[in-house]
Amino acid sequence: MAIYNIISSLKITDFLIIFVFTFLGYVFRFYYKYFTRPNPLPGPLPLPFIECSYLYNSGDTKNFFNLLNKKYGDFCEYYLNGKQRTLISSPEYLEKILTPSSKDDTFMIRFPHSEGYEEYGMVGRGIIVNQDIKSWRYNRHFFNKAILTPSFNNEAVKWTNIMTQELEGYWKSLGNLNLSKDN
Repeated sequence: MAIYNIISSLKITDFLIIFVFTFLGYVFRFYYKYFTRPNPLPGPLPLPFIECSYLYNSGDTKNFFNLLNKKYGDFCEYYLNGKQRTLISSPEYLEKILTPSSKDDTFMIRFPHSEGYEEYGMVGRGIIVNQDIKSWRYNRHFFNKAILTPSFNNEAVKWTNIMTQELEGYWKSLGNLNLSKDN
């Protein structure tokens, strides 16, 4: 009852003042976290709520990355969808990060921790999202032995050709159908 009395005694201007102060508090917190982050890289200044999407015109990812590379160099960071992302556009740095070596685990964690991976049971499995180094090494060794062999590649090419020919046959049979409504 006391809360109802307090809320009912507020006027529209009071709600507006609360909203403005909440918004200003959010903006202050957003920029405080941005300017005091550890190891800052160069990159565009994000705006609250829309972050760096003002640079991302009409979904053209290639132009977006080219713009960032020209303006900020080989390394830069940007914010999209509530997450800080790092753009690496130099091939020699990418080779070091994406190395297939199981001895160097410096760049082992390639994806941030997500509760969704736990819900799907993907934590500790496979080679892409696996953050358990021992399990990753075993899976990586198995992956290299089983899938990266020439016989597997030849079989994959053979089946791709078979499926493409089958799909082409379906397209031809669809082309022979008379689908006009003037029957």
